[in-house]
Amino acid sequence: MIIDLHIHTNRYSMCSILDPTNMLKRAQKLKLDGIVIMEHNHIWGKEEIEELKREVGGHGLIVLRGQEIRGYRRDGSAEGDFLAFGFYETIDKELSSTEIIHIVHDNGGIIIAAHPYRDILGIGDHIYDLDIDGIEVLNPNHRPSDIENAERARKIMDIAGTGGSDAHNLLPIGYYLTSFERDIEREEDLIKEIREKRCSPIRYEDIKEYAFS
Repeated sequence: MIIDLHIHTNRYSMCSILDPTNMLKRAQKLKLDGIVIMEHNHIWGKEEIEELKREVGGHGLIVLRGQEIRGYRRDGSAEGDFLAFGFYETIDKELSSTEIIHIVHDNGGIIIAAHPYRDILGIGDHIYDLDIDGIEVLNPNHRPSDIENAERARKIMDIAGTGGSDAHNLLPIGYYLTSFERDIEREEDLIKEIREKRCSPIRYEDIKEYAFS
């Protein structure tokens, strides 16, 4: 299965201009198997997702939910961003990356370092000190050297690698993706497959011919 794990919409992410209905239509046009709506410090309700799918007619598309959470240093500066899956609470105060990871894990979720080598908003080599479940290797904010660093860290830490478009508008959707070896139907499936490392980051250009064959 091919899923874009990292998409922001304008419903709950102020930095995004992406309309949710257009997001679903774009994902369907690209023939993706699924997407994850990944808002900043907010998670969609199940009913909202079902309503969106009914509105667009996106019943063949797997639509899951997560949230992007930012870790902070003691001085209040950004430490790094993380993608949380299976965690349905809102963190409304500035916590360190370690504190966020503990909270997500204690609630049964998993956490992936988002664009870890991105300037300012990436955790950088501090990634090696954290108990994370995966690393977003492919992200549009990663330069080739950043991708190499992220993949090196993934191998050394022996954890899952993912890819996501980090889309805030229509065009980037699907540019980077995650390929799963087994079918994903719900967030529990996604969490299990990432924990078991049965996934890999891919570029849409590498599967485009297959998608439209």
